Amino acid sequence: MAKQGWIKIYRKITDSLVWSDPNLLKMWILCLTKASHETGSFNFNGKEILLHSGEFVTGRIAIGNEYNYGSPNRHQISADSAWRLLKKLKSMEMLHIKTTTKYSVVTVIKWDEYQETAQHTANTPPSNRQHSATYKNVENANKEHSLSGKPDSTKIDFEDFFNWFNKKTGRHFKNVKGNRTNINNRIKEGYTKADLAKVVEYKASQWKNDPEMNQFLRPSTLFIPSKFEGYLNDANSANNKHKKAESTVVDDIGNKEKQKEQADEATKKYLAAHPELQE
Repeated sequence: MAKQGWIKIYRKITDSLVWSDPNLLKMWILCLTKASHETGSFNFNGKEILLHSGEFVTGRIAIGNEYNYGSPNRHQISADSAWRLLKKLKSMEMLHIKTTTKYSVVTVIKWDEYQETAQHTANTPPSNRQHSATYKNVENANKEHSLSGKPDSTKIDFEDFFNWFNKKTGRHFKNVKGNRTNINNRIKEGYTKADLAKVVEYKASQWKNDPEMNQFLRPSTLFIPSKFEGYLNDANSANNKHKKAESTVVDDIGNKEKQKEQADEATKKYLAAHPELQE
């Protein structure tokens, strides 16, 4: 289990049901410490699994062992009890659990909202970094906004972007460095704002109303290098099909109008040739 870095615990946790149950609170903190803070591969029982930020892989026995790690016997619980705690956090909509026959991928819901800046080394506590980080973030933000030497299609007003992103996806992401990183990296690779927008709109149309997939409408998933190009190709393909369908409809309408005009013209000629038919 990773021992580097730190996580954020919000004071309002004392008002939640988790606070009233010490076992549940311990399981929640265990989940936060196990969750990955960036996209990467993880080896679990010999199988390589791709994890996004806020996710970790575990199993019934594994979570029980990690929960009991370092605890005296009188405070240890069974693997089944540990798993029930995990399921209770899921029922409270704090976790999402996707289970296979060999392992489960656990996702901390709203990870990006609450842990977006918790990617520091264990040797540097947050309180000692507060002032220096503030000035560094301002400096980095200026660099990210300027993107000097790039065409206008790569200049992003991140405040406007995240307002648009949240409205389009129904999520609530902040304009912070952790959320900007993948976006800036895709821009540096030559992608444009239009490309970013296509991916967001396409995946939002697929996932926004899907309870299982809605959680993946987040910058760390949509803009990661291993997925973005595929998402963009799918979006372009879907747009082309839509345009083709629209074109077909327009052609059909045009053909019908043309046929009607031809029929009207033929009727006029026939009536002109047979005045006795006209009243």
